[in-house]
Amino acid sequence: MALAFVALAWIRAQDRLEAEERRIGERAQDNAATVTRALDAQIEQVQALLQSVAYLVDVDAEPLRNDTLLRKIFRSTATPYANVFAADTLGRNVGAALVASEGRESMNLSIRPYFAEVRRTGRFTAGAPVRSRALADKPWIVPFIAPIPGSGSARPRGYVGATIMLDSLEAVRIARRLPAGSVLTVLDEFGTVIIRTLDTDRWLGRKYPTFSEQGQRDQPTGNDTIIISAIDSTHRLFGSERSETTPWRVYVGLPVDTIYAPARKQFVQDLVIGLFAGRGYNIESLTVAETDRNAHTSRVTIVTRGTPHVLGQIEAQLEKMVSTRHVQGVTRDPNGLERELALVKVRNTGAERVEALRVADIFRARVIDTTHESFVFEITGAPNKIDKFAELMRPLGLVELSRTGVLSITRGTDAL
Repeated sequence: MALAFVALAWIRAQDRLEAEERRIGERAQDNAATVTRALDAQIEQVQALLQSVAYLVDVDAEPLRNDTLLRKIFRSTATPYANVFAADTLGRNVGAALVASEGRESMNLSIRPYFAEVRRTGRFTAGAPVRSRALADKPWIVPFIAPIPGSGSARPRGYVGATIMLDSLEAVRIARRLPAGSVLTVLDEFGTVIIRTLDTDRWLGRKYPTFSEQGQRDQPTGNDTIIISAIDSTHRLFGSERSETTPWRVYVGLPVDTIYAPARKQFVQDLVIGLFAGRGYNIESLTVAETDRNAHTSRVTIVTRGTPHVLGQIEAQLEKMVSTRHVQGVTRDPNGLERELALVKVRNTGAERVEALRVADIFRARVIDTTHESFVFEITGAPNKIDKFAELMRPLGLVELSRTGVLSITRGTDAL
């Protein structure tokens, strides 16, 4: 009966782990879809703005007139534009909300690839990020440009454009709120990196190393697709989505070690609890924490009671678990060390308040929060020390006690 119970506990723990990993996989794809929708929505806003501006700008007028007009538009929009500008058919600047300190000539678009593209297609174009010429610190900006329709002619009279700082894109802001180590990468149809939130300066404008392989996948990645990044060799769970407004594909990668850690920790706890419950053993304290992210190793500290025979059985059963690397009975080891941390809240006034501080000083407990009517103490030590401290605080107004459970290690140079 016990063996059947343990097997059932293993199956349930495995099912929970797999369900959580599926949920995380779906989240990776959802993140990619959310980021892509944000990117497309902002691009559509820029396109609508430029369509309106195109009918207001006069490329034949004095540039200062257009400067005044574009400055008003720049200040009135909710979108955080870096600049709004106009150019003639040769790419010469004929108006801008912000004029570069080097002068209007330095803002010539003739050498910009996105200008060549809008001249070729005659349609609204989103370009790859470039360094700003108008802003002092020359940040990365994403340029957008559209033709000014000619009167009675298919040829445009000029062009209007707008730029947004890369870090101001809503898609980038969303990506930066993801877990540490996550990355947003946007590639164009040729595999050039358009946006990347990690190591930006190094990769913008460069060909993605494995694009020839990834570019053949028309279906979105994600839902348990783990890829080792060709840029920083980090394992990430990826989701991807194709932009509807540009020929770009958006990839969002979540670091496996970070997002799977809680599920894997819960899996270990479920296994241990299932083992102990199946055998009728009692757990007094159980702590689990990752100790080596690269090796995917967690340290589990269990406090239980029993006869030497029962403790020997527990140790043998833990050794048999597939995920166990080593088991050590620290309490029986003369070099064993045990410590626990507790947070203790007491509520009192007057003499009891003074006495609580005196007891805390004796036990070397630290005050980490205080009000006129309460203290929160932090105390570290052997479990019996914490038991005694809590016992003395009880008549002094103890209202809440939170304990981490026992942590253990051995003295000397030997390691588990």
